[in-house]
Amino acid sequence: MFRADDEITAFLTPQWPGVAEIFRKISDEDIKNLLNRSLDFPHGEFHRKQVSVYSAWIAREFGLSDAQIKTCLYGGFFHDAGRLLVEQKDSESEKHGVASLLAVFLTTNDLFALGTSSVRSLSEAISFHSENVLPDNAALTTRIVRDCDRVAGMGWSGIIRSAYYLGFRHPSFTKRSQEEVAEDNSICDMGRPWGDGYEANVREFVLGNVLPYIREKGKISEMLYHCLIWAGRFDGMKNKHNNSWIVEPVLFEIVGHFLKRHLATVEFVGLLLKETPSVQVKDILKRVEGEYRGFSAKGWVEELEHLLEGARERKMLWD
Repeated sequence: MFRADDEITAFLTPQWPGVAEIFRKISDEDIKNLLNRSLDFPHGEFHRKQVSVYSAWIAREFGLSDAQIKTCLYGGFFHDAGRLLVEQKDSESEKHGVASLLAVFLTTNDLFALGTSSVRSLSEAISFHSENVLPDNAALTTRIVRDCDRVAGMGWSGIIRSAYYLGFRHPSFTKRSQEEVAEDNSICDMGRPWGDGYEANVREFVLGNVLPYIREKGKISEMLYHCLIWAGRFDGMKNKHNNSWIVEPVLFEIVGHFLKRHLATVEFVGLLLKETPSVQVKDILKRVEGEYRGFSAKGWVEELEHLLEGARERKMLWD
């Protein structure tokens, strides 16, 4: 039995005042689609399992309780469950994190059986996972899920995700079942989240397949924009006027575990910069500043290039 609509609405309304209106738009067919839809790359089995594994692993590294580890595990697994609702219900202005939380309540048998405290922790982790700046009192589990979702967008596998949004397709993940995609370690690093061997193999895939594609399709500038955004989400973006965070950086304790993923993104930025006229680079940086009001991109590219050079000197890259 699914929880009654009024009980879910009462629980979610403090976080999402418009939830009752969204509820009225959801049909039984929508719920069926949430349960049975074909899971695509990248927002299917691959991505949600990746974030789930990262989150639970980091929670263990922090020495959190079993209940908190479970919150991170479930939070990572369900964090994007509501994308279908956001896409179908013309509610793009609503946070898709809260839409994901709603989807979990709709499709999970009696989530409240976990206990009210656990449900509240899980609810916060799911609904806040896409926030640039979290409330001061946000739980550590919420920060872990959000930051592991960011980390999953980085590295060579993250570059493939960005390329997917730009139209890139490849037989290795488009002509097989979702189960095969989920278990294929050539695309999903489920074994060791920081595995050097895995990333080295995917680097070859990106340079041999993704880079030629975006060259051919004239999408170098768009890819550079995406990679710069991911780099900013890792390092953080500050307001030039008051030095406050516009985008909080990934937790310091997490950075060390995933630094090579960040360096892979920066390495790819370096490759793209070589193929992008300086005028276009300036336009891309202005676009970033337009999206993140108050952020100054002055000197940003130089900082990334300096980071890349230092990584090369310390032999932290794969080339």
